[in-house]
Amino acid sequence: MKDLYNALQAIGKLPDSGVERFAKLARQTKIVKGGYFICEGDRTNKLGLVKQGLFRSVSVSQGGVECTFDFSSEGDFIYECHAMRTSAVAEYSVQAIEDAVIWEVDYKQWAEPFQDSAWWNKILLALTTSELNQKRVREIELMQFNGK
Repeated sequence: MKDLYNALQAIGKLPDSGVERFAKLARQTKIVKGGYFICEGDRTNKLGLVKQGLFRSVSVSQGGVECTFDFSSEGDFIYECHAMRTSAVAEYSVQAIEDAVIWEVDYKQWAEPFQDSAWWNKILLALTTSELNQKRVREIELMQFNGK
């Protein structure tokens, strides 16, 4: 649980009550190499924190071509932001590319009691900012570099 506590505290100074709530709701899940935490096309509201292993975020084109656009490792959160927050259909998959262990939480169970708190908004801002930054970097790379 110390790794879970440290990862949450890395976001910023969070009250112990919020960290404890996350820890109580979190369950440790093993995902084998090639297994999925989130599958494109499924409804999901899961939030994961990688304890061990490596994941890729991957989308499949209409022609069946896979496009990996992000990697996540120890200490990273894994989720499909829009689907997690709205229980919508996931627009991409999160797949383990090696045997992995994660802390998994039902986002809505954890979030509902805290939506008006300042630290909860800090967590949402950190997750959203991280995702937007990754997208920004990727978009710049796509514009600046050729296919080689």
